[in-house]
Amino acid sequence: MVQIFTVLLLALLLSGCASQPAPDDPAFYRSHPELELASTWKVTGKIGIKSSQGGANMGFVWKQMPGEYQIVLTGALGTGIANLVGDSHLVKLTLPGGEEYQSSNINDLLLSQLGYSLPVSQLHYWVRGIPDPQYVYKANRSGFRQQGWLVTYKKSDATGPLKIQIEQDSTRVKLVALQWEY
Repeated sequence: MVQIFTVLLLALLLSGCASQPAPDDPAFYRSHPELELASTWKVTGKIGIKSSQGGANMGFVWKQMPGEYQIVLTGALGTGIANLVGDSHLVKLTLPGGEEYQSSNINDLLLSQLGYSLPVSQLHYWVRGIPDPQYVYKANRSGFRQQGWLVTYKKSDATGPLKIQIEQDSTRVKLVALQWEY
């Protein structure tokens, strides 16, 4: 009886070890497959940016639908900073005064109009805990390195990544997801 119990306990322990991904395994940080597969999702949160150009703290609501997205950036007390609406071909930025700007590249548009060089096109993947499949990446213990950016997942729960830090050179982005919907 003791031998059967020992064999069962050993089998259970070994199967538990086998299901835990190794730190360099991409599955280590990809613990939310529903987010990887979801074509429609929404995340509400806060973002802090520090760079050589300065810094900013904003709230955001990112709605992703098949083929299109909307990102609303807010300042103190929920005042509007920017509204981005786009698809794979065009992105439109609307500022509080009603000024509108368009571009085929969201990263370039944000740099020219808001002054920040951010990898927003990759954030579509990174915010969900996965690397952009178009580019090579190097996994590490708590995230990965891709396109010159270090992506670190600081906190996560059953709904998705909750605290993400993204760094490159003197630019540091801290993203806190307060609510996931999918």
